[in-house]
Amino acid sequence: MKKIIRLSLFTITLLLFLVAYNVIEKETEEGFVDNPDLITVAPHSNWKGTPVDQNGRFTNLYQPFDSNFGDLLKWQLSKNPQKKEKKEEQRRL
Repeated sequence: MKKIIRLSLFTITLLLFLVAYNVIEKETEEGFVDNPDLITVAPHSNWKGTPVDQNGRFTNLYQPFDSNFGDLLKWQLSKNPQKKEKKEEQRRL
C-alpha cells in the first residue's frame, strides 16, 4: 500500500513539474544581437541581427527549436529498430 502511495505522489509531483516547466519555457521574449564592428552581408535591408531568446541563447531564425520533456521521454522510450545490429557491430570509433 505504501508503494502505491509513494508512486502516486511521485507521479503527481513529476506531472506538476513538467507542466510548470513547459509553461516557464513557453514564456520567452525574443530579441536580436548585432555586432556593428563585424562586416557581414545582411540578408535584407531591415536586418535586425541574430535572434536570441530571453536567456541570451541564439535561436534559429527560420525554424525555432521547441522541445519539451515529453519529447525526451518519447525518444528515450521508443523502440530502436537497429538495436540488434548496433550490439553486433564490431567496428568502434
